[in-house]
Amino acid sequence: MASPASAFRGRLFRLAPQTLFSKEITQNDFDNSISNSNVVVLGEYHGVPSIVKLQTHIQDRMAESLQDVRITNKDSMRKLKVKDDSHGKVRVVLEHFSTEMQDLLNRYNGGTLDLNGLNKEYHTIGTEGHNLAPYIPSLEAARIHPNISIHGGFIPRTYARLLMKEGKEKALQAASKAGFISKYETLEGTDQHYNFFESLLTGRNIYDSNENDSAAEMTDKFREKMFPAQIIKDASMAFCVKNLLSGKNKAKDKVLVVCGVGHML
Repeated sequence: MASPASAFRGRLFRLAPQTLFSKEITQNDFDNSISNSNVVVLGEYHGVPSIVKLQTHIQDRMAESLQDVRITNKDSMRKLKVKDDSHGKVRVVLEHFSTEMQDLLNRYNGGTLDLNGLNKEYHTIGTEGHNLAPYIPSLEAARIHPNISIHGGFIPRTYARLLMKEGKEKALQAASKAGFISKYETLEGTDQHYNFFESLLTGRNIYDSNENDSAAEMTDKFREKMFPAQIIKDASMAFCVKNLLSGKNKAKDKVLVVCGVGHML
């Protein structure tokens, strides 16, 4: 395993709390913050190698915080992979896989399906369509680590298509019945969330340097269908995380959520 100092290169800045916003954070403080967190959310641009490297570093640091003895080599990891999870697990929840693909991920995570088999079956199912190649380092690091498991986090894309075609109520009913979202879910988003979402689609600058109210230029054409189709994915991810943290080791488990930056609100 790489040492924290060699894990990645770059500068890190705080987004919260407000009093420290934009202040640079040292890697040591960053690592300590990760180790002390039960839930970490990483918003990514898909398939960027440096971000995948950061993801791998984060999941490893979270896993190390669960262990009494640091695991120093891959052979030790493989031997421990099938042993008990009394220390808890880091549950890495990925946008790239639907929750319907959990059996596929379990076989990969358990060593009965190799990387080529995972990629082949993933694309045979065909509902999600991400390029998995850039994520090989993080997937393989998670697979061999005894304290990390991989989970699909999103509702299958077919439900977003159902919403776009037949409306919110039918999609809500079908998704709730299938167990992908809470029966109490409404898919209601805030105006601030829509402002951000719409800007991603149109390229409108919500941080106008001339202090103009760019929201006045916002279009509502995505609000009825495309916006709730986005929210149903976010809601399914939140429901998945809630269920994982309600498991038998809920007091010990930690969760790393990896999703696109468009899902960060």
